[in-house]
This record gives sequence, C-alpha cells and structure tokens, in this order.
Amino acid sequence: MRTNILMVEDNPSDVYFWRELFRDVPNMPEVHWVKDGTEALNYICQRDQFKNVAPPDIILLDLNMPRLDGYQLLQLLKNEERTAHIPVIIFTTSRDESDRSQCADLGAALFLTKPSGVEESKKLVSQLVDSEFPRLVKSA
Repeated sequence: MRTNILMVEDNPSDVYFWRELFRDVPNMPEVHWVKDGTEALNYICQRDQFKNVAPPDIILLDLNMPRLDGYQLLQLLKNEERTAHIPVIIFTTSRDESDRSQCADLGAALFLTKPSGVEESKKLVSQLVDSEFPRLVKSA
C-alpha cells in the first residue's frame, strides 16, 4: 500500500516540481495537494469537497501561506486528538534556527529546508520515500 501524503503548499510551481520528483522514485507515495492551512483542515477532517478522501499518513507543510499559515496549522493539528498522531514534516525555504525550534516545540516530526538544486532535491525525495516516510508512518 502506498503512503498517502498531503502537501500543503501555496506555490503551484513548487507543487508541480516536487510531484514530478516523487514520480521518479520506486514506491512512489500518493501525493495530494492543498494550497493553504484552511484547505488542509478541510482535507484532513474530510469536509466539503474532501468528504471521500483517505486521511493522510504524512503531511508535508510549508510555513508561509495565506489565511492559515504552517505554524497555526501545525499547532491546531497537534492539539487535536484525532490528528495529533499524523506526522508533520515542515518543508520550507527557511533556514532560520528559531523557525526550526518553534516547529519542534509545536510537534513537527522533521524540519527540512527545500534544496535549491534538482540533484539535491532528488536525493532528498529518495531519502524521504526510502527511510523517513516508513519510519514516521510506523511510529504514528
């Protein structure tokens, strides 16, 4: 069974790029996309147009988004009993140590800075699919 990933990202170009990278690896996860934290809550809670979706095994979460940002969403998810078990990987351009520590305090499983190059990005995706995703799903 494939891992069900929810990517919460407001930049469609980033989503396209990362989805393409995920397609190139064996055991490719199922990657779903929503554009902000509000849509993510609707997806995870299976509301509105997301009534029949499978809940995510893992959430890839950008920090800087409109409406409900990544920090707010992470806090909501980790404070809610029915969603606290879902591993959240922060996937951002931020290299700020205070962002990293704040996300860890809020319950993020991992904090990853988006690589700038294609080869580095491919390596990161392979590592996520081969080792991090199975480890996180097993411990959830």
